[in-house]
Amino acid sequence: KILMAVPGNHENRSSKHVDAHLIEDICTNLGIRDLYRERAAFLKLQIGDIKGQGSRNPTYCIGMTHGAGGGGTFGAAVNRNVNYAYSYDGLDALITAHFHKSFGAKPAKLVIDKHNNKITLRPFACIGCNSWLDYGGYALSAMMRPSGNETQMIYLYGDHKQIEVRL
Repeated sequence: KILMAVPGNHENRSSKHVDAHLIEDICTNLGIRDLYRERAAFLKLQIGDIKGQGSRNPTYCIGMTHGAGGGGTFGAAVNRNVNYAYSYDGLDALITAHFHKSFGAKPAKLVIDKHNNKITLRPFACIGCNSWLDYGGYALSAMMRPSGNETQMIYLYGDHKQIEVRL
């Protein structure tokens, strides 16, 4: 099931040079044009017992963007994505793909609740998707390191709020 779609840097290059919007066209042809976003997409998911309240019906906010910029090393890619994810208050997970390196990080924010006089620790997930490409071509020409093609899974729990990322 496709829940949201955004273009990447290669699709953006195509739209700039020849006015072709490939991901938008694919979404339109699949009848899901309303799920396409030009830069970043955000999804609110409520799962679990619909009639339940509180922890039996957790709500998740997931952001997705292709990403951009440098990060030749694995650590630089993770740092750039995690630092960007800190920009969004209330985000439970951020999914990016530009770096072609699969990772799952679980940083946290301190949340100040002035109304209830408390400070809580709020973890969020930062997920980098792999490229699913064989090594060669552009990556080889640009002297990039190969990356793995393992499947990544994101588990959202319906009976309590928890995100688990498995690589």
